[in-house]
Order: sequence, then C-alpha cells, then structure tokens
Amino acid sequence: MKDRCGAMVLDSGGWHRHRCRRTVWKDGFCHQHHPENVEARRIKREKLWEEKRLATPLFQLERLKGKMQKLEKEVERHRKLLRTVYPLTVKFIKRDPDPGSCFVKMINWETERLIVSNGAVELFPEFSEVELYFGE
Repeated sequence: MKDRCGAMVLDSGGWHRHRCRRTVWKDGFCHQHHPENVEARRIKREKLWEEKRLATPLFQLERLKGKMQKLEKEVERHRKLLRTVYPLTVKFIKRDPDPGSCFVKMINWETERLIVSNGAVELFPEFSEVELYFGE
C-alpha cells in the first residue's frame, strides 16, 4: 500500500479533521498540500487581493488626496518664490490714463488680481489687464 499525504484536512462538513487520502508526491505530502505549493498559492491569492484592494475607489481616492496635498505644497512653494525672489513689473495693456510701470506688491491667486503700485497709487488690476515682466 502506498503512503498517504500527511496533511490534516477538514471533511466536507467542516467539523471533523482527517488525513488527506491522496498518495505521497514529495516529502510526505501530496501535490496540493506540499508546503511549497501551499506557499505559492498563498502568494498568488495575496497578490490578487492586493490588486483588487488597489482598484477600489476608496483607495484611489486616498492616493489622489496624497498627490493633491503634494501638488498644493509645490504650488504654494512656487507662489512664495514668485512673491519674494523675483521682483515683477507690470505694464498696463489698455488703460487711460496710463500709470506707467508699476511694481507688484502682492498676487491674489484666488481672485486673479494683483496689487500694484507706481509709488503714488495702488491699483488692483486683473491678470488679463497687464503684462508681467521680471526685473525692472
């Protein structure tokens, strides 16, 4: 009589345990219950589960929130650089009377308006009303 697999399995009802009825394939186990094959199936199952988890809308939302936070920090860093490092000069496209060259004092990105001054007055033009120049 051939040796039987050494793995303990549950019966069809799931209440009783008994030895697997298959014959030994390698190292005292059948092909299904050999530790190498059991581990390979576990790895495959976990990989499929991870792919399914990554495809869920909730996980994608969390990942996109993280990307948005990084992008918002990058945008804020660039805005600070624009305000502090580069002196901006504006020239008005169509304005009577023309106030001449004005320096940018502040940029309001939400309303898309500038606060500019020519030394005498402060003006609040929209982005579309001026041409921006770096330096003087």
